[in-house]
Amino acid sequence: MTPVAGSGEADRPRRCASGAVVLLCRGAQTGRPLGFGLSFARQIVHVVDAIPCYLGFLWPLWDRENRTFADMMLSTRVVKR
Repeated sequence: MTPVAGSGEADRPRRCASGAVVLLCRGAQTGRPLGFGLSFARQIVHVVDAIPCYLGFLWPLWDRENRTFADMMLSTRVVKR
């Protein structure tokens, strides 16, 4: 679900409530909020997180940067505002 995609606020309702933002971490665009297209693609790529017994959703517990497989693939990062 992408209620505010394109505005860069967040890509899920719970992140809006928690004050977290999804940012792009790619070259010159580092620190910019996601647009609609990349936010939608991120939701689709979350399927990869579920494939290995949902390990991708647990991966942030061990990852130094607290990123899911989808975040690593799309060079995104969730940060507090």
